[in-house]
Amino acid sequence: MTQDPRRLLALRNQRWAKSRLFCLRSRRFSAFFWRRVWHDRLPVLAGHLAYVSLLSIVPLLAVVFSVLSWLPRFSYFRRQFELFMFSNFVPETEIAFRYHFSLFVKNASKTTSIGLLMLVLLALLLIAAIDENMNHIWRCRGQRKWLKTITMYSIVLGVVPLLVGGSLLLSSQIQGWALWHYELVSSLGGGLLELLPYLLSLGGILLLYKVVPNIYVRWQHALLGATLAALLFEVAKEGFGYYIAHFGTYKSIYGALAGIPILMIWLYMSWLVVLLGAEFTATLGEWQLNRTLRGRKPRLPG
Repeated sequence: MTQDPRRLLALRNQRWAKSRLFCLRSRRFSAFFWRRVWHDRLPVLAGHLAYVSLLSIVPLLAVVFSVLSWLPRFSYFRRQFELFMFSNFVPETEIAFRYHFSLFVKNASKTTSIGLLMLVLLALLLIAAIDENMNHIWRCRGQRKWLKTITMYSIVLGVVPLLVGGSLLLSSQIQGWALWHYELVSSLGGGLLELLPYLLSLGGILLLYKVVPNIYVRWQHALLGATLAALLFEVAKEGFGYYIAHFGTYKSIYGALAGIPILMIWLYMSWLVVLLGAEFTATLGEWQLNRTLRGRKPRLPG
């Protein structure tokens, strides 16, 4: 039985029209997204966060390890945490950074109560900078209630380290089980261990996009933005690690101080990726709002 040629032509034209409409909307969304990136000066914000992170990362780790010290077998968790963090988030330089960070955190843990208070304040400096920049991207002009602010800061300083400790405990149990069932793990779930850094990055960034902005963020938008940021983070990690391994001219220039610019560049790249994902998430929300309120132009601050 032959179909009507006119009906086939109409279906073909309908599909072509839908494809053109999708391409047109994608191009407009991309243009709007990059206008927001340019207007919000994301490279400048990433540089600011990288500088604040350089000042606050040691106090923040000291606070995190202080919270983790409440857990049993803390020394084992700490070694696992350091090994996982530096091998997956500071490419090709984990040995040197693990030594120096362990030394810094060890010295910081010997401070007095006043010194510990200063460490907490420095750690809060980084969280406050993240809070300010995220709300700038989401165009949040109102002030967050103090109770919500305390809750958000407590999640970052208290709940997150406990979750990390719990995940490390679970990981150790899984690894112990995998040693006894090596063939089964190799055939079924060997690739899942390679996905663990990506999944942890995705979960952390998703929580950042959902909790920090002083505005309602849909889970779908936060998940899409976190997925994009986590993918870019893995690509940046591989690319930066390849550069460090094969184009080590920085060592001949900086010598023993080569670790400082490496850390600064990596912090800058990491924050740029996180901010790009946040901008993408915020753009999704505003784009949907503009489609709902037809005729309304996208608003840029200032």
